[in-house]
Amino acid sequence: MFEIKLYNPDGNHVQTIRSDNGLRGVLKQARDLLSATHPCAAVYKDGLWIKEYSL
Repeated sequence: MFEIKLYNPDGNHVQTIRSDNGLRGVLKQARDLLSATHPCAAVYKDGLWIKEYSL
């Protein structure tokens, strides 16, 4: 199971989204979730960091 953790502009974790989609789908979803209120999204698999996106 993958997790997408969203962070606010101050760098504080504000939301976690869990997904059973494949890696490519989760990475696309993380990019799509980026916004002014959530400028950073990190992808994890089984607690291990995979990728981070930021505006």
